[in-house]
Amino acid sequence: MRDVDIAGMKSRRAFTLVEIVVAIMLLSVGVLALAGTAVLVLRLIGAGGTHAVAAATAESRFEILRATPCAALASGSSVARGVQEQWSVGPAGTRLFDVSDSLSYATAFGAHTQEFRSLVWC
Repeated sequence: MRDVDIAGMKSRRAFTLVEIVVAIMLLSVGVLALAGTAVLVLRLIGAGGTHAVAAATAESRFEILRATPCAALASGSSVARGVQEQWSVGPAGTRLFDVSDSLSYATAFGAHTQEFRSLVWC
């Protein structure tokens, strides 16, 4: 900012054209960075929703297996809500079974696999 005196007019403070252009450029860079961050946040929110669906699927599988009679407990696989699920049941002791549930699904960041484990008491 500097004082300007134009043909006898009163002196007043004003911005130069270069200062205004630099300010606009800095503001533009900041707005573009904010827009890029917003896109990343939206992708992370979508991936978080998919992770929650996978966790709910595993929880549901464990509850189904807990309600199943011991003699009928078996390994298997299924696909639901875009989540491919494979579970295996193995002995872990007397009347105790180790259940491993592997879930595969796609997110905005690529394929993802999560593994959940639980014990089922008969």
